Amino acid sequence: MSVDSTNPQYKYYKDSWKGLRDCSEGQKAIHASKTKYLPKLGGQNDEEYLSYLKRSLFYNATSRTIDGLSGLIFRKSPQLDIPKSIEPYKENISLNGLSLHGFCEEIVEDVLTVGRAGILIDYPNTINENISVAEAEAVNIRPFFSHYKAENIINWKTKKINNLDILCEVRLMETVQERKDEFDYEDIQQIRVLDLDDNLFYRQRFYRKNKQTNEWQQYEETIYPLMNGSLINFIPFVFCGVKNNSPDIEKPPLLDLSNVNLSHYQTSADIEHGAHYTALPTVVVSGVSDEDAEYKIGSASAWVFSNPDTKAEFLEFKGQGLGALEKRSEKKEAYMASLGARMLSPEKKAAEAAETAQIHRSGENSVLSSISKSVSMSIQKALEIMVMWVGSEDEVLFALNTDFVASQMNPQQLQALVQSWQSGAIAFDDLVENLKKGEIIREDRSSEDIMQDVSDENPFTDEDLNV
Repeated sequence: MSVDSTNPQYKYYKDSWKGLRDCSEGQKAIHASKTKYLPKLGGQNDEEYLSYLKRSLFYNATSRTIDGLSGLIFRKSPQLDIPKSIEPYKENISLNGLSLHGFCEEIVEDVLTVGRAGILIDYPNTINENISVAEAEAVNIRPFFSHYKAENIINWKTKKINNLDILCEVRLMETVQERKDEFDYEDIQQIRVLDLDDNLFYRQRFYRKNKQTNEWQQYEETIYPLMNGSLINFIPFVFCGVKNNSPDIEKPPLLDLSNVNLSHYQTSADIEHGAHYTALPTVVVSGVSDEDAEYKIGSASAWVFSNPDTKAEFLEFKGQGLGALEKRSEKKEAYMASLGARMLSPEKKAAEAAETAQIHRSGENSVLSSISKSVSMSIQKALEIMVMWVGSEDEVLFALNTDFVASQMNPQQLQALVQSWQSGAIAFDDLVENLKKGEIIREDRSSEDIMQDVSDENPFTDEDLNV
């Protein structure tokens, strides 16, 4: 078996991912695929098909839905509590200028689009192991995140170790650039193999195609990354999915929507094609023997025929053909809206009152909420590995927003809440937490900050404020 062999699950979903990516990218990508999404009509030659393709419009409901759902997740900033040892890294988590927040947005977009992404926690390979931590960080020798799209995670394996399913191999398809001359670079494909050797130690190997034999061969030496001077007994790679973070591929959450989107595209193309040929009336003349005669249309031209039985009329479109297509198009648009809305609906229906309550709780049992929680766990796990790599044992907290619907507290609720605090029924921290949920105060405001501001601006003592 070759190093570029792919997992059966990968093969099954690869075409679906391609359709989802193209839908997300929009009309340019859809048109570039030509007959893949818009088959030729019967009898069309290449020139006629090209005109048919250019007239077609792609209604990009898929991309709009992805943008909207991502916006709901990032409507509020993620909860983040990381130790000081990795605090400086969050502004450039990937060593290419991408912040932790931007990195999370990319992961969420991938999971929304194809239902899958991966994070490699890596450390620059350096020969000089005697430099200090400060010196290493000054030249960015420190752990970092690398984002891998689903299409680049071509294979993986797990095996039982101490009765646990452990990730023992991941193969990643990469494209790297190498300089050809002073001005040009060339793209080179390579496969990065992450696995555990016979002694269960983590290693990295790189494979490239031999230009003469066209066979994959190992490129450079095997790397054994060290964590705090010791070999690593696990693969620091984290999968991100829709409901869980196992290596197994899950059905993309918007696959049904993209399928309808592509069907709508074909219907839209037929409408444009039909309108092109039926919008302008066509002149029909019967009873004329002179086939070479030319007739001009307009008030300045008169047609005189020697045959009194000659007839001239406009041939205009009649019938319900285009109307039926337009109705189909409208139904598909409504269906796409429904499929997008289902991302915010509870996965299991309940009684009406309970369902209403779920909506007010912002769809905490919805598919979108599952994605938010799943990605949160993946990012938190990746951050925990990063913390381990800098030799710390501090805890990490990372949680994306699951409150997708704005529900600002009304004046009556606010008054009742403040009265409860004033009477001593709830603590000041509980008051602040509820004010955040009611979107009265910002998420990033702590109880201590608020108390300090209150103390500075009002002549009350801590005793007066019941704190």
